[in-house]
Amino acid sequence: MFSSSAVFADYFSYGFKTGKLSYRVTHNSSFGSLSQIKTSVQKWNGVSSNVKLTYTSSASADITVDYMNVAPPASSSFGLTTLYSYGNKLANPVAYWNGALCVIYKNSTLINNSTAAKATCTHEVGHALSLSHTSGSKDIMKQGIKNYTSLSSNDVSWFRKKWGN
Repeated sequence: MFSSSAVFADYFSYGFKTGKLSYRVTHNSSFGSLSQIKTSVQKWNGVSSNVKLTYTSSASADITVDYMNVAPPASSSFGLTTLYSYGNKLANPVAYWNGALCVIYKNSTLINNSTAAKATCTHEVGHALSLSHTSGSKDIMKQGIKNYTSLSSNDVSWFRKKWGN
């Protein structure tokens, strides 16, 4: 879920100005190992030669993935991505951003379904990388709970339209 209801296309015109980004993970180890979370984030690596996500433990990372440290605002909430421009939260993705917070909520559905939790992580990082929701039945960027973790051909196509091959 993206933190705004505004959706312009299957990818946003704006976003990070570069695809060479660092990410860090804050997580509750009771619900997922660091290596599992890294694997979910790094699904986007290799899709475009212009995007490379590199793990760091530094608080100054471009993207922070907060994995199951907080309860959701509603039982139907699985994740939320919030975008920032120089410390200010963006209400709509109509400007470049230089920071993103991807929250995967501590939700009973995700706790009991590790596949759905990994898919939610990949989905939220997709938002940080300028992708919006899609409607394909097997798209990782389709809103809602998933029983798959692979990127679909639609996900790859929209990602490459945004970032190049």
